[in-house]
Amino acid sequence: MSPADLHDPAGLVAADLAQLLPSAALAGAQVRATAEQIAGFADFGRPRALVVVGANAAVDTALLTALVGEAPAPVVAGTALPLWVGPLDIVVVFASVVDDMAAAEAAAMAVRRGARVVVRAAGHGPVA
Repeated sequence: MSPADLHDPAGLVAADLAQLLPSAALAGAQVRATAEQIAGFADFGRPRALVVVGANAAVDTALLTALVGEAPAPVVAGTALPLWVGPLDIVVVFASVVDDMAAAEAAAMAVRRGARVVVRAAGHGPVA
């Protein structure tokens, strides 16, 4: 298969056999928006940890770190909220699907524990 021409939208769609282009575009937008929100926490001071929670937390963390640069605190990635998260931490929750109950529970628990929370999810569903 020859390389796709980036200036030919129809050719790109035809070459995207796994149909990953929409997901890649959405993921990039979500990570950029999250990076902007985290940058707005400058008045928060230095957090104890930046915790990224989601089904694909390792990948999301790599993208977030690439965009934000070196984090001001240790970065922890996982599919569940660590037991030690509290008011000194920033928690970023990425919901992988509209009805992601694990993400909804992690966000709710982080709020109850007093952490600063950033959520990226669909506009409706349990996480919203």
